Amino acid sequence: MYTAFIINQIKIEGLSLMVIIKDNKKVTGTLSSIKDAKGADAQVEAGSVKVTSSDEGVITVQQNAENEKEYTVSAVAPGTAKVIVSADADLGEGVTTITKEDEFTVTAGDAVEMGTTYSEPVDQ
Repeated sequence: MYTAFIINQIKIEGLSLMVIIKDNKKVTGTLSSIKDAKGADAQVEAGSVKVTSSDEGVITVQQNAENEKEYTVSAVAPGTAKVIVSADADLGEGVTTITKEDEFTVTAGDAVEMGTTYSEPVDQ
């Protein structure tokens, strides 16, 4: 999904992610880069990365305490929610907060077990 938004009169464009995951799965995400308007890498200000879930009834997010750019998204129940990642980018002339939202659709897990019951024996 292509997105575009404006921060401080600067247009930021890019692709946002849509992830489909079963309700018994989890994935690891990583803030891989922040780019300036010319496509050059911008530094992420240490301690500024925040990752949250828009609906913890659908997905939860656990940020890695040792690497703030890494996080685990765990499915909870079927539905749709967003992972919201924000970080302060040092663009050389000040710091700008950049936010990205990735949509997660959680579906029911596959059937993996079947139970059966039988009645008491009776005459034929």
